[in-house]
Amino acid sequence: MFQEYAWSSGPAGVSGLDLKRIWRVEADETYRPYHEKGRDDIVVIRTLGGEGWMQLDGVGEFVLPAGSVLFVEGPRIRRYHPTRETWNFWWFECCIHGPLHFPLHEVMRVRTLSGEAKRMRECFALLGGREFLSRACASSILAMLMYEWTRRWHGQVRPPSENRRLVDRAIERMREDFARPINVSQLARQAGMSERWFRRIFRDVTGQSPKAYYDALRLDAAAELLQMGQNNLAQIAERLGFSSPFHLSRAFKARHGLSPSAYRKQ
Repeated sequence: MFQEYAWSSGPAGVSGLDLKRIWRVEADETYRPYHEKGRDDIVVIRTLGGEGWMQLDGVGEFVLPAGSVLFVEGPRIRRYHPTRETWNFWWFECCIHGPLHFPLHEVMRVRTLSGEAKRMRECFALLGGREFLSRACASSILAMLMYEWTRRWHGQVRPPSENRRLVDRAIERMREDFARPINVSQLARQAGMSERWFRRIFRDVTGQSPKAYYDALRLDAAAELLQMGQNNLAQIAERLGFSSPFHLSRAFKARHGLSPSAYRKQ
């Protein structure tokens, strides 16, 4: 008798993916791209050969060399074209339901996976099928490729991602003035993205919503002020933007397990 097993040391859930369209493109200087902007679409570009260029509203410009993958918000795409004589690439449009596990708006250099070309051709063929299960298989193939590309890319030594830098700057702005309520819409505009995508990226990087992260920052600042002993609870509540000492006390106990007075004594 023989048996073996594998166990998960952490969360192993995947996001739902609904694949809408696929293009296999061999572009040259005569190429005139067509892109129908969807409201929630994610576009995945896998460059096989040559080189491309893309401009995204509110984000910037990207060069897409051979062997690269780029995940972008479809509605942000403004222009794109070959930068050399040819640009050979696959173009996938899909909707993602659930956490965004993929680096958005960052060019990833990823070597070709084993059997990748075959799987993409199979994905292409299945998407055009009339049966739901055929189309579901196409979505599953793309999801597997996306996770594999991202896993391989995460295994490389690289500088902090652009998403990480955007979130870090948003956190710096949160720390600037705790007395004013957080404005997620303004933080999203400063990051150059929609509020919906800002919330998703913030949660993907930090594991928390912007509001939850901001409240935790304020409560940790409250703990520091209590340790210093220079302000009473009412002054701390006003300084950190809480509506009342009671509100601060209740939130503080929920986070730190002690009331402010007990924490100060300890």
